[in-house]
Amino acid sequence: MKRSRDIYLGLDLGTATIKAVVARILPDNTLEFLGNGEMPSLSMFKGEPDQPGIVTEQIFRAIQEAIRTAALREFPNRIALALSGGYMETRAVSVSIDIPNSLPITEGDCITVGRSVYGKLQPPPGQPGVVPPGKFPLSTVVTRNFRLADGRMLFSPVGQISSTLSCETLYFALDYERYNRIVAILNTALDGRHIDYTVPVPLAISAALCPPLTIEDNLPMPLIIDLGAGVTSLSMPTAGGYLIAEQIGVGCDHLANDINLVFGINDIKTARNLIRELASFRCTAVAAHDGDARMLTIVSPGGNQMDISANDLETVIEMRLKELFHIIMQRLEANQAYSWLDEVILSGDGALIPRIGELAGGILRRKVRVGTPYQVDAARFFDTLPPRYTTVCGLLRASLRMQMLKEEREQRGNVLDRVGRGLRDVFQAIFEW
Repeated sequence: MKRSRDIYLGLDLGTATIKAVVARILPDNTLEFLGNGEMPSLSMFKGEPDQPGIVTEQIFRAIQEAIRTAALREFPNRIALALSGGYMETRAVSVSIDIPNSLPITEGDCITVGRSVYGKLQPPPGQPGVVPPGKFPLSTVVTRNFRLADGRMLFSPVGQISSTLSCETLYFALDYERYNRIVAILNTALDGRHIDYTVPVPLAISAALCPPLTIEDNLPMPLIIDLGAGVTSLSMPTAGGYLIAEQIGVGCDHLANDINLVFGINDIKTARNLIRELASFRCTAVAAHDGDARMLTIVSPGGNQMDISANDLETVIEMRLKELFHIIMQRLEANQAYSWLDEVILSGDGALIPRIGELAGGILRRKVRVGTPYQVDAARFFDTLPPRYTTVCGLLRASLRMQMLKEEREQRGNVLDRVGRGLRDVFQAIFEW
């Protein structure tokens, strides 16, 4: 019998589907699927429950199916949750320290500036912080970049000469009340078991698609775009952190809503199916501009039929996706990230839209490909792992990394004093993610 303590349960509460995966990491670093459960979300909107009772039941069913297919007699005691939705936003905080006598920057200087960031996120009682009212910061924070006194941006400043060292850090601010509603639903679905690890989707997708970076500092980097139903997540990992790790409130359901409005379908499920079945209709994300030469017959759940122009359908999809990729380009430029961009990697259900890579490449002016999570064994459940499973694969990998860091801290706990432990925790959280 498999030991539950060696196994993780990962939960991805998407707008379209709820995924529960039971998995373990093998000694060769392969992520092995042991169990899988996937259910329609039914009442989720951008990662948040619209009807809590229905969502709770769907989560419970997905979990039970994953445990059943994994042939477990015990509930996995390590549970991880992917965080994505309107209740979470990415914010930046910057701190600068002086380097006495312009000496070479050391690892200790990086720890000091990291501690200053931590102090802004969780200030002492009575002192102002940077987190907006009604929100709380997730414990996971990541370095965006360092800057020297001359304005140079670096991802690893150790050994550089500068009179000051600035560190810009990304943190994730969660709406307290909205997040607690999700926690309450999970407590019911998990029968009171607690979530051990929470990982923002922008970090999870990079953990799934990009092995730990071993490249030298300041080399070109990938941009990962996860096109979900409710939101689009962006991730641009570096050797020392992330240039971009955020969400855009536009997803494939916006395409479905556009189709509903333009063609008067008035059924979101039918519109979603149109997007999923574009290939079978020989439609793409790039309009052919052939008028009414191609006509499609749509059948609603009530049995009503409607004929629409394939070119009109493609035009609606193309316009919305162009808008999305132009927003992404604006985010790259605003974050001074475009000059570092090497290639674009797509994931999520939206990555399967025919010719979407061509459309994205024309706007972002980079090579675009669909990403595949590395070293994953899911052959029991899929001939080919669908792109919508990228998030949960990265969630499980990131959770294992967090567990390893936790165990390392516990092993060293009898050596480090309380202040030292705090500094080391900050350093690991910011610089080792």
